[in-house]
Amino acid sequence: EDLAPAPSSNAWLWLVAAGTLVIVAVLLGPQLFANGPIEATQEEKTDAVVGQAEAEAGADPEVVDPALPPEPERVHVPVTNDPAVVVSRAQVALTEGRFTEPLGDNLAEHLQQLAKLEPNNEAIAGLRRKAAEQLLPKANDALAKKLGHEAAIPLRQLLAIWPDNPDVVRPFTDAVIMEGKILRAMKSWNELLPIAEELAQVNPKSFEGAMLRGQALAGLNRWADAGAAYKVASEIRPKDKGAKQALGEAKKKAAGK
Repeated sequence: EDLAPAPSSNAWLWLVAAGTLVIVAVLLGPQLFANGPIEATQEEKTDAVVGQAEAEAGADPEVVDPALPPEPERVHVPVTNDPAVVVSRAQVALTEGRFTEPLGDNLAEHLQQLAKLEPNNEAIAGLRRKAAEQLLPKANDALAKKLGHEAAIPLRQLLAIWPDNPDVVRPFTDAVIMEGKILRAMKSWNELLPIAEELAQVNPKSFEGAMLRGQALAGLNRWADAGAAYKVASEIRPKDKGAKQALGEAKKKAAGK
């Protein structure tokens, strides 16, 4: 009688594997095929968000508005406490016309350092005089042409180089008042106020400067500060009716009347 041969061990393994696949298909089939792809876990979602944030952090920075003026860069020169070296740097800066720029390597800053190292160094006075010989004629020429803004530029440079130069006060006052009147007519109060404050530091006895400062502050609705400026003007010229009237109006506005 013919008997079928017993199944080999390999056939038995194939049968077990096939059965396992059938069971997996029955149990997981609905999830794999009927309901679409398996949704990511909360941990996977968190990792994805973190990865995206890291990618954005490493992205290129925002483009700077080209309309904005770039911040001036400071020139780094070797540090020294040798007065002779500082004098040499100041002389070169004067020769090249680097009065207040670039930051870190200009005549004004070198003279400031020299004044700290050796306040009585003879080179300070000499370099200041030479700077004045170059800058004052430029300012006076601009003033003669009624160009207040242009005249103020070399005068500001000279003030940075020689802060207590008495020859700068009068032309600087004239230049700022000339420019200030134009800004007042344009009602450019934000532009007028800084130069009026600057003039108050250089020439606190300027009546017109005090009035311009009060007018700028009034234009900005800063009535209490405007009153203080008009008070200074009234003290300079006690009999001026315009200053008294402006002061009275500023006091009323400040009091909310």
